[in-house]
Amino acid sequence: MRQGMGSGQAAKRCALGAALALGVYLALMLLLALLAVRGVVGEESVAPLVAAAACIAAFLGGVASAWPGASARPLAAALAFWALTQLLGLLTFDGWSSARGLWLLLPTAAGGGLACLVRGDGKKGKRGRRGRKTRK
Repeated sequence: MRQGMGSGQAAKRCALGAALALGVYLALMLLLALLAVRGVVGEESVAPLVAAAACIAAFLGGVASAWPGASARPLAAALAFWALTQLLGLLTFDGWSSARGLWLLLPTAAGGGLACLVRGDGKKGKRGRRGRKTRK
């Protein structure tokens, strides 16, 4: 039974998780924009909802990129997701805003860390046969 993956396959899983997280994040941002335009969500609550969307997206991308035996990969996928959002912001706007970029890093890291905790290392406890007698 194979315990680990090759580095190429690990990089593919990390990129898949980051791409999934970016897709989820963009979908949540579209939903949030729609709710804000319709007046369902007030302007004062948009920033916390953006942070929650980043956390949820990083969590889902981290869970998608993880596999048993590599518990740090979800955090790497979350970091790649954060880098993709910063690159998209850099291409969309005039320059990089360090305050906005670093403000989004905390919920992204929280989502990736939560994915690390949920996925674990893939080891299960030993389940012995209690109470069974052996035949002679």
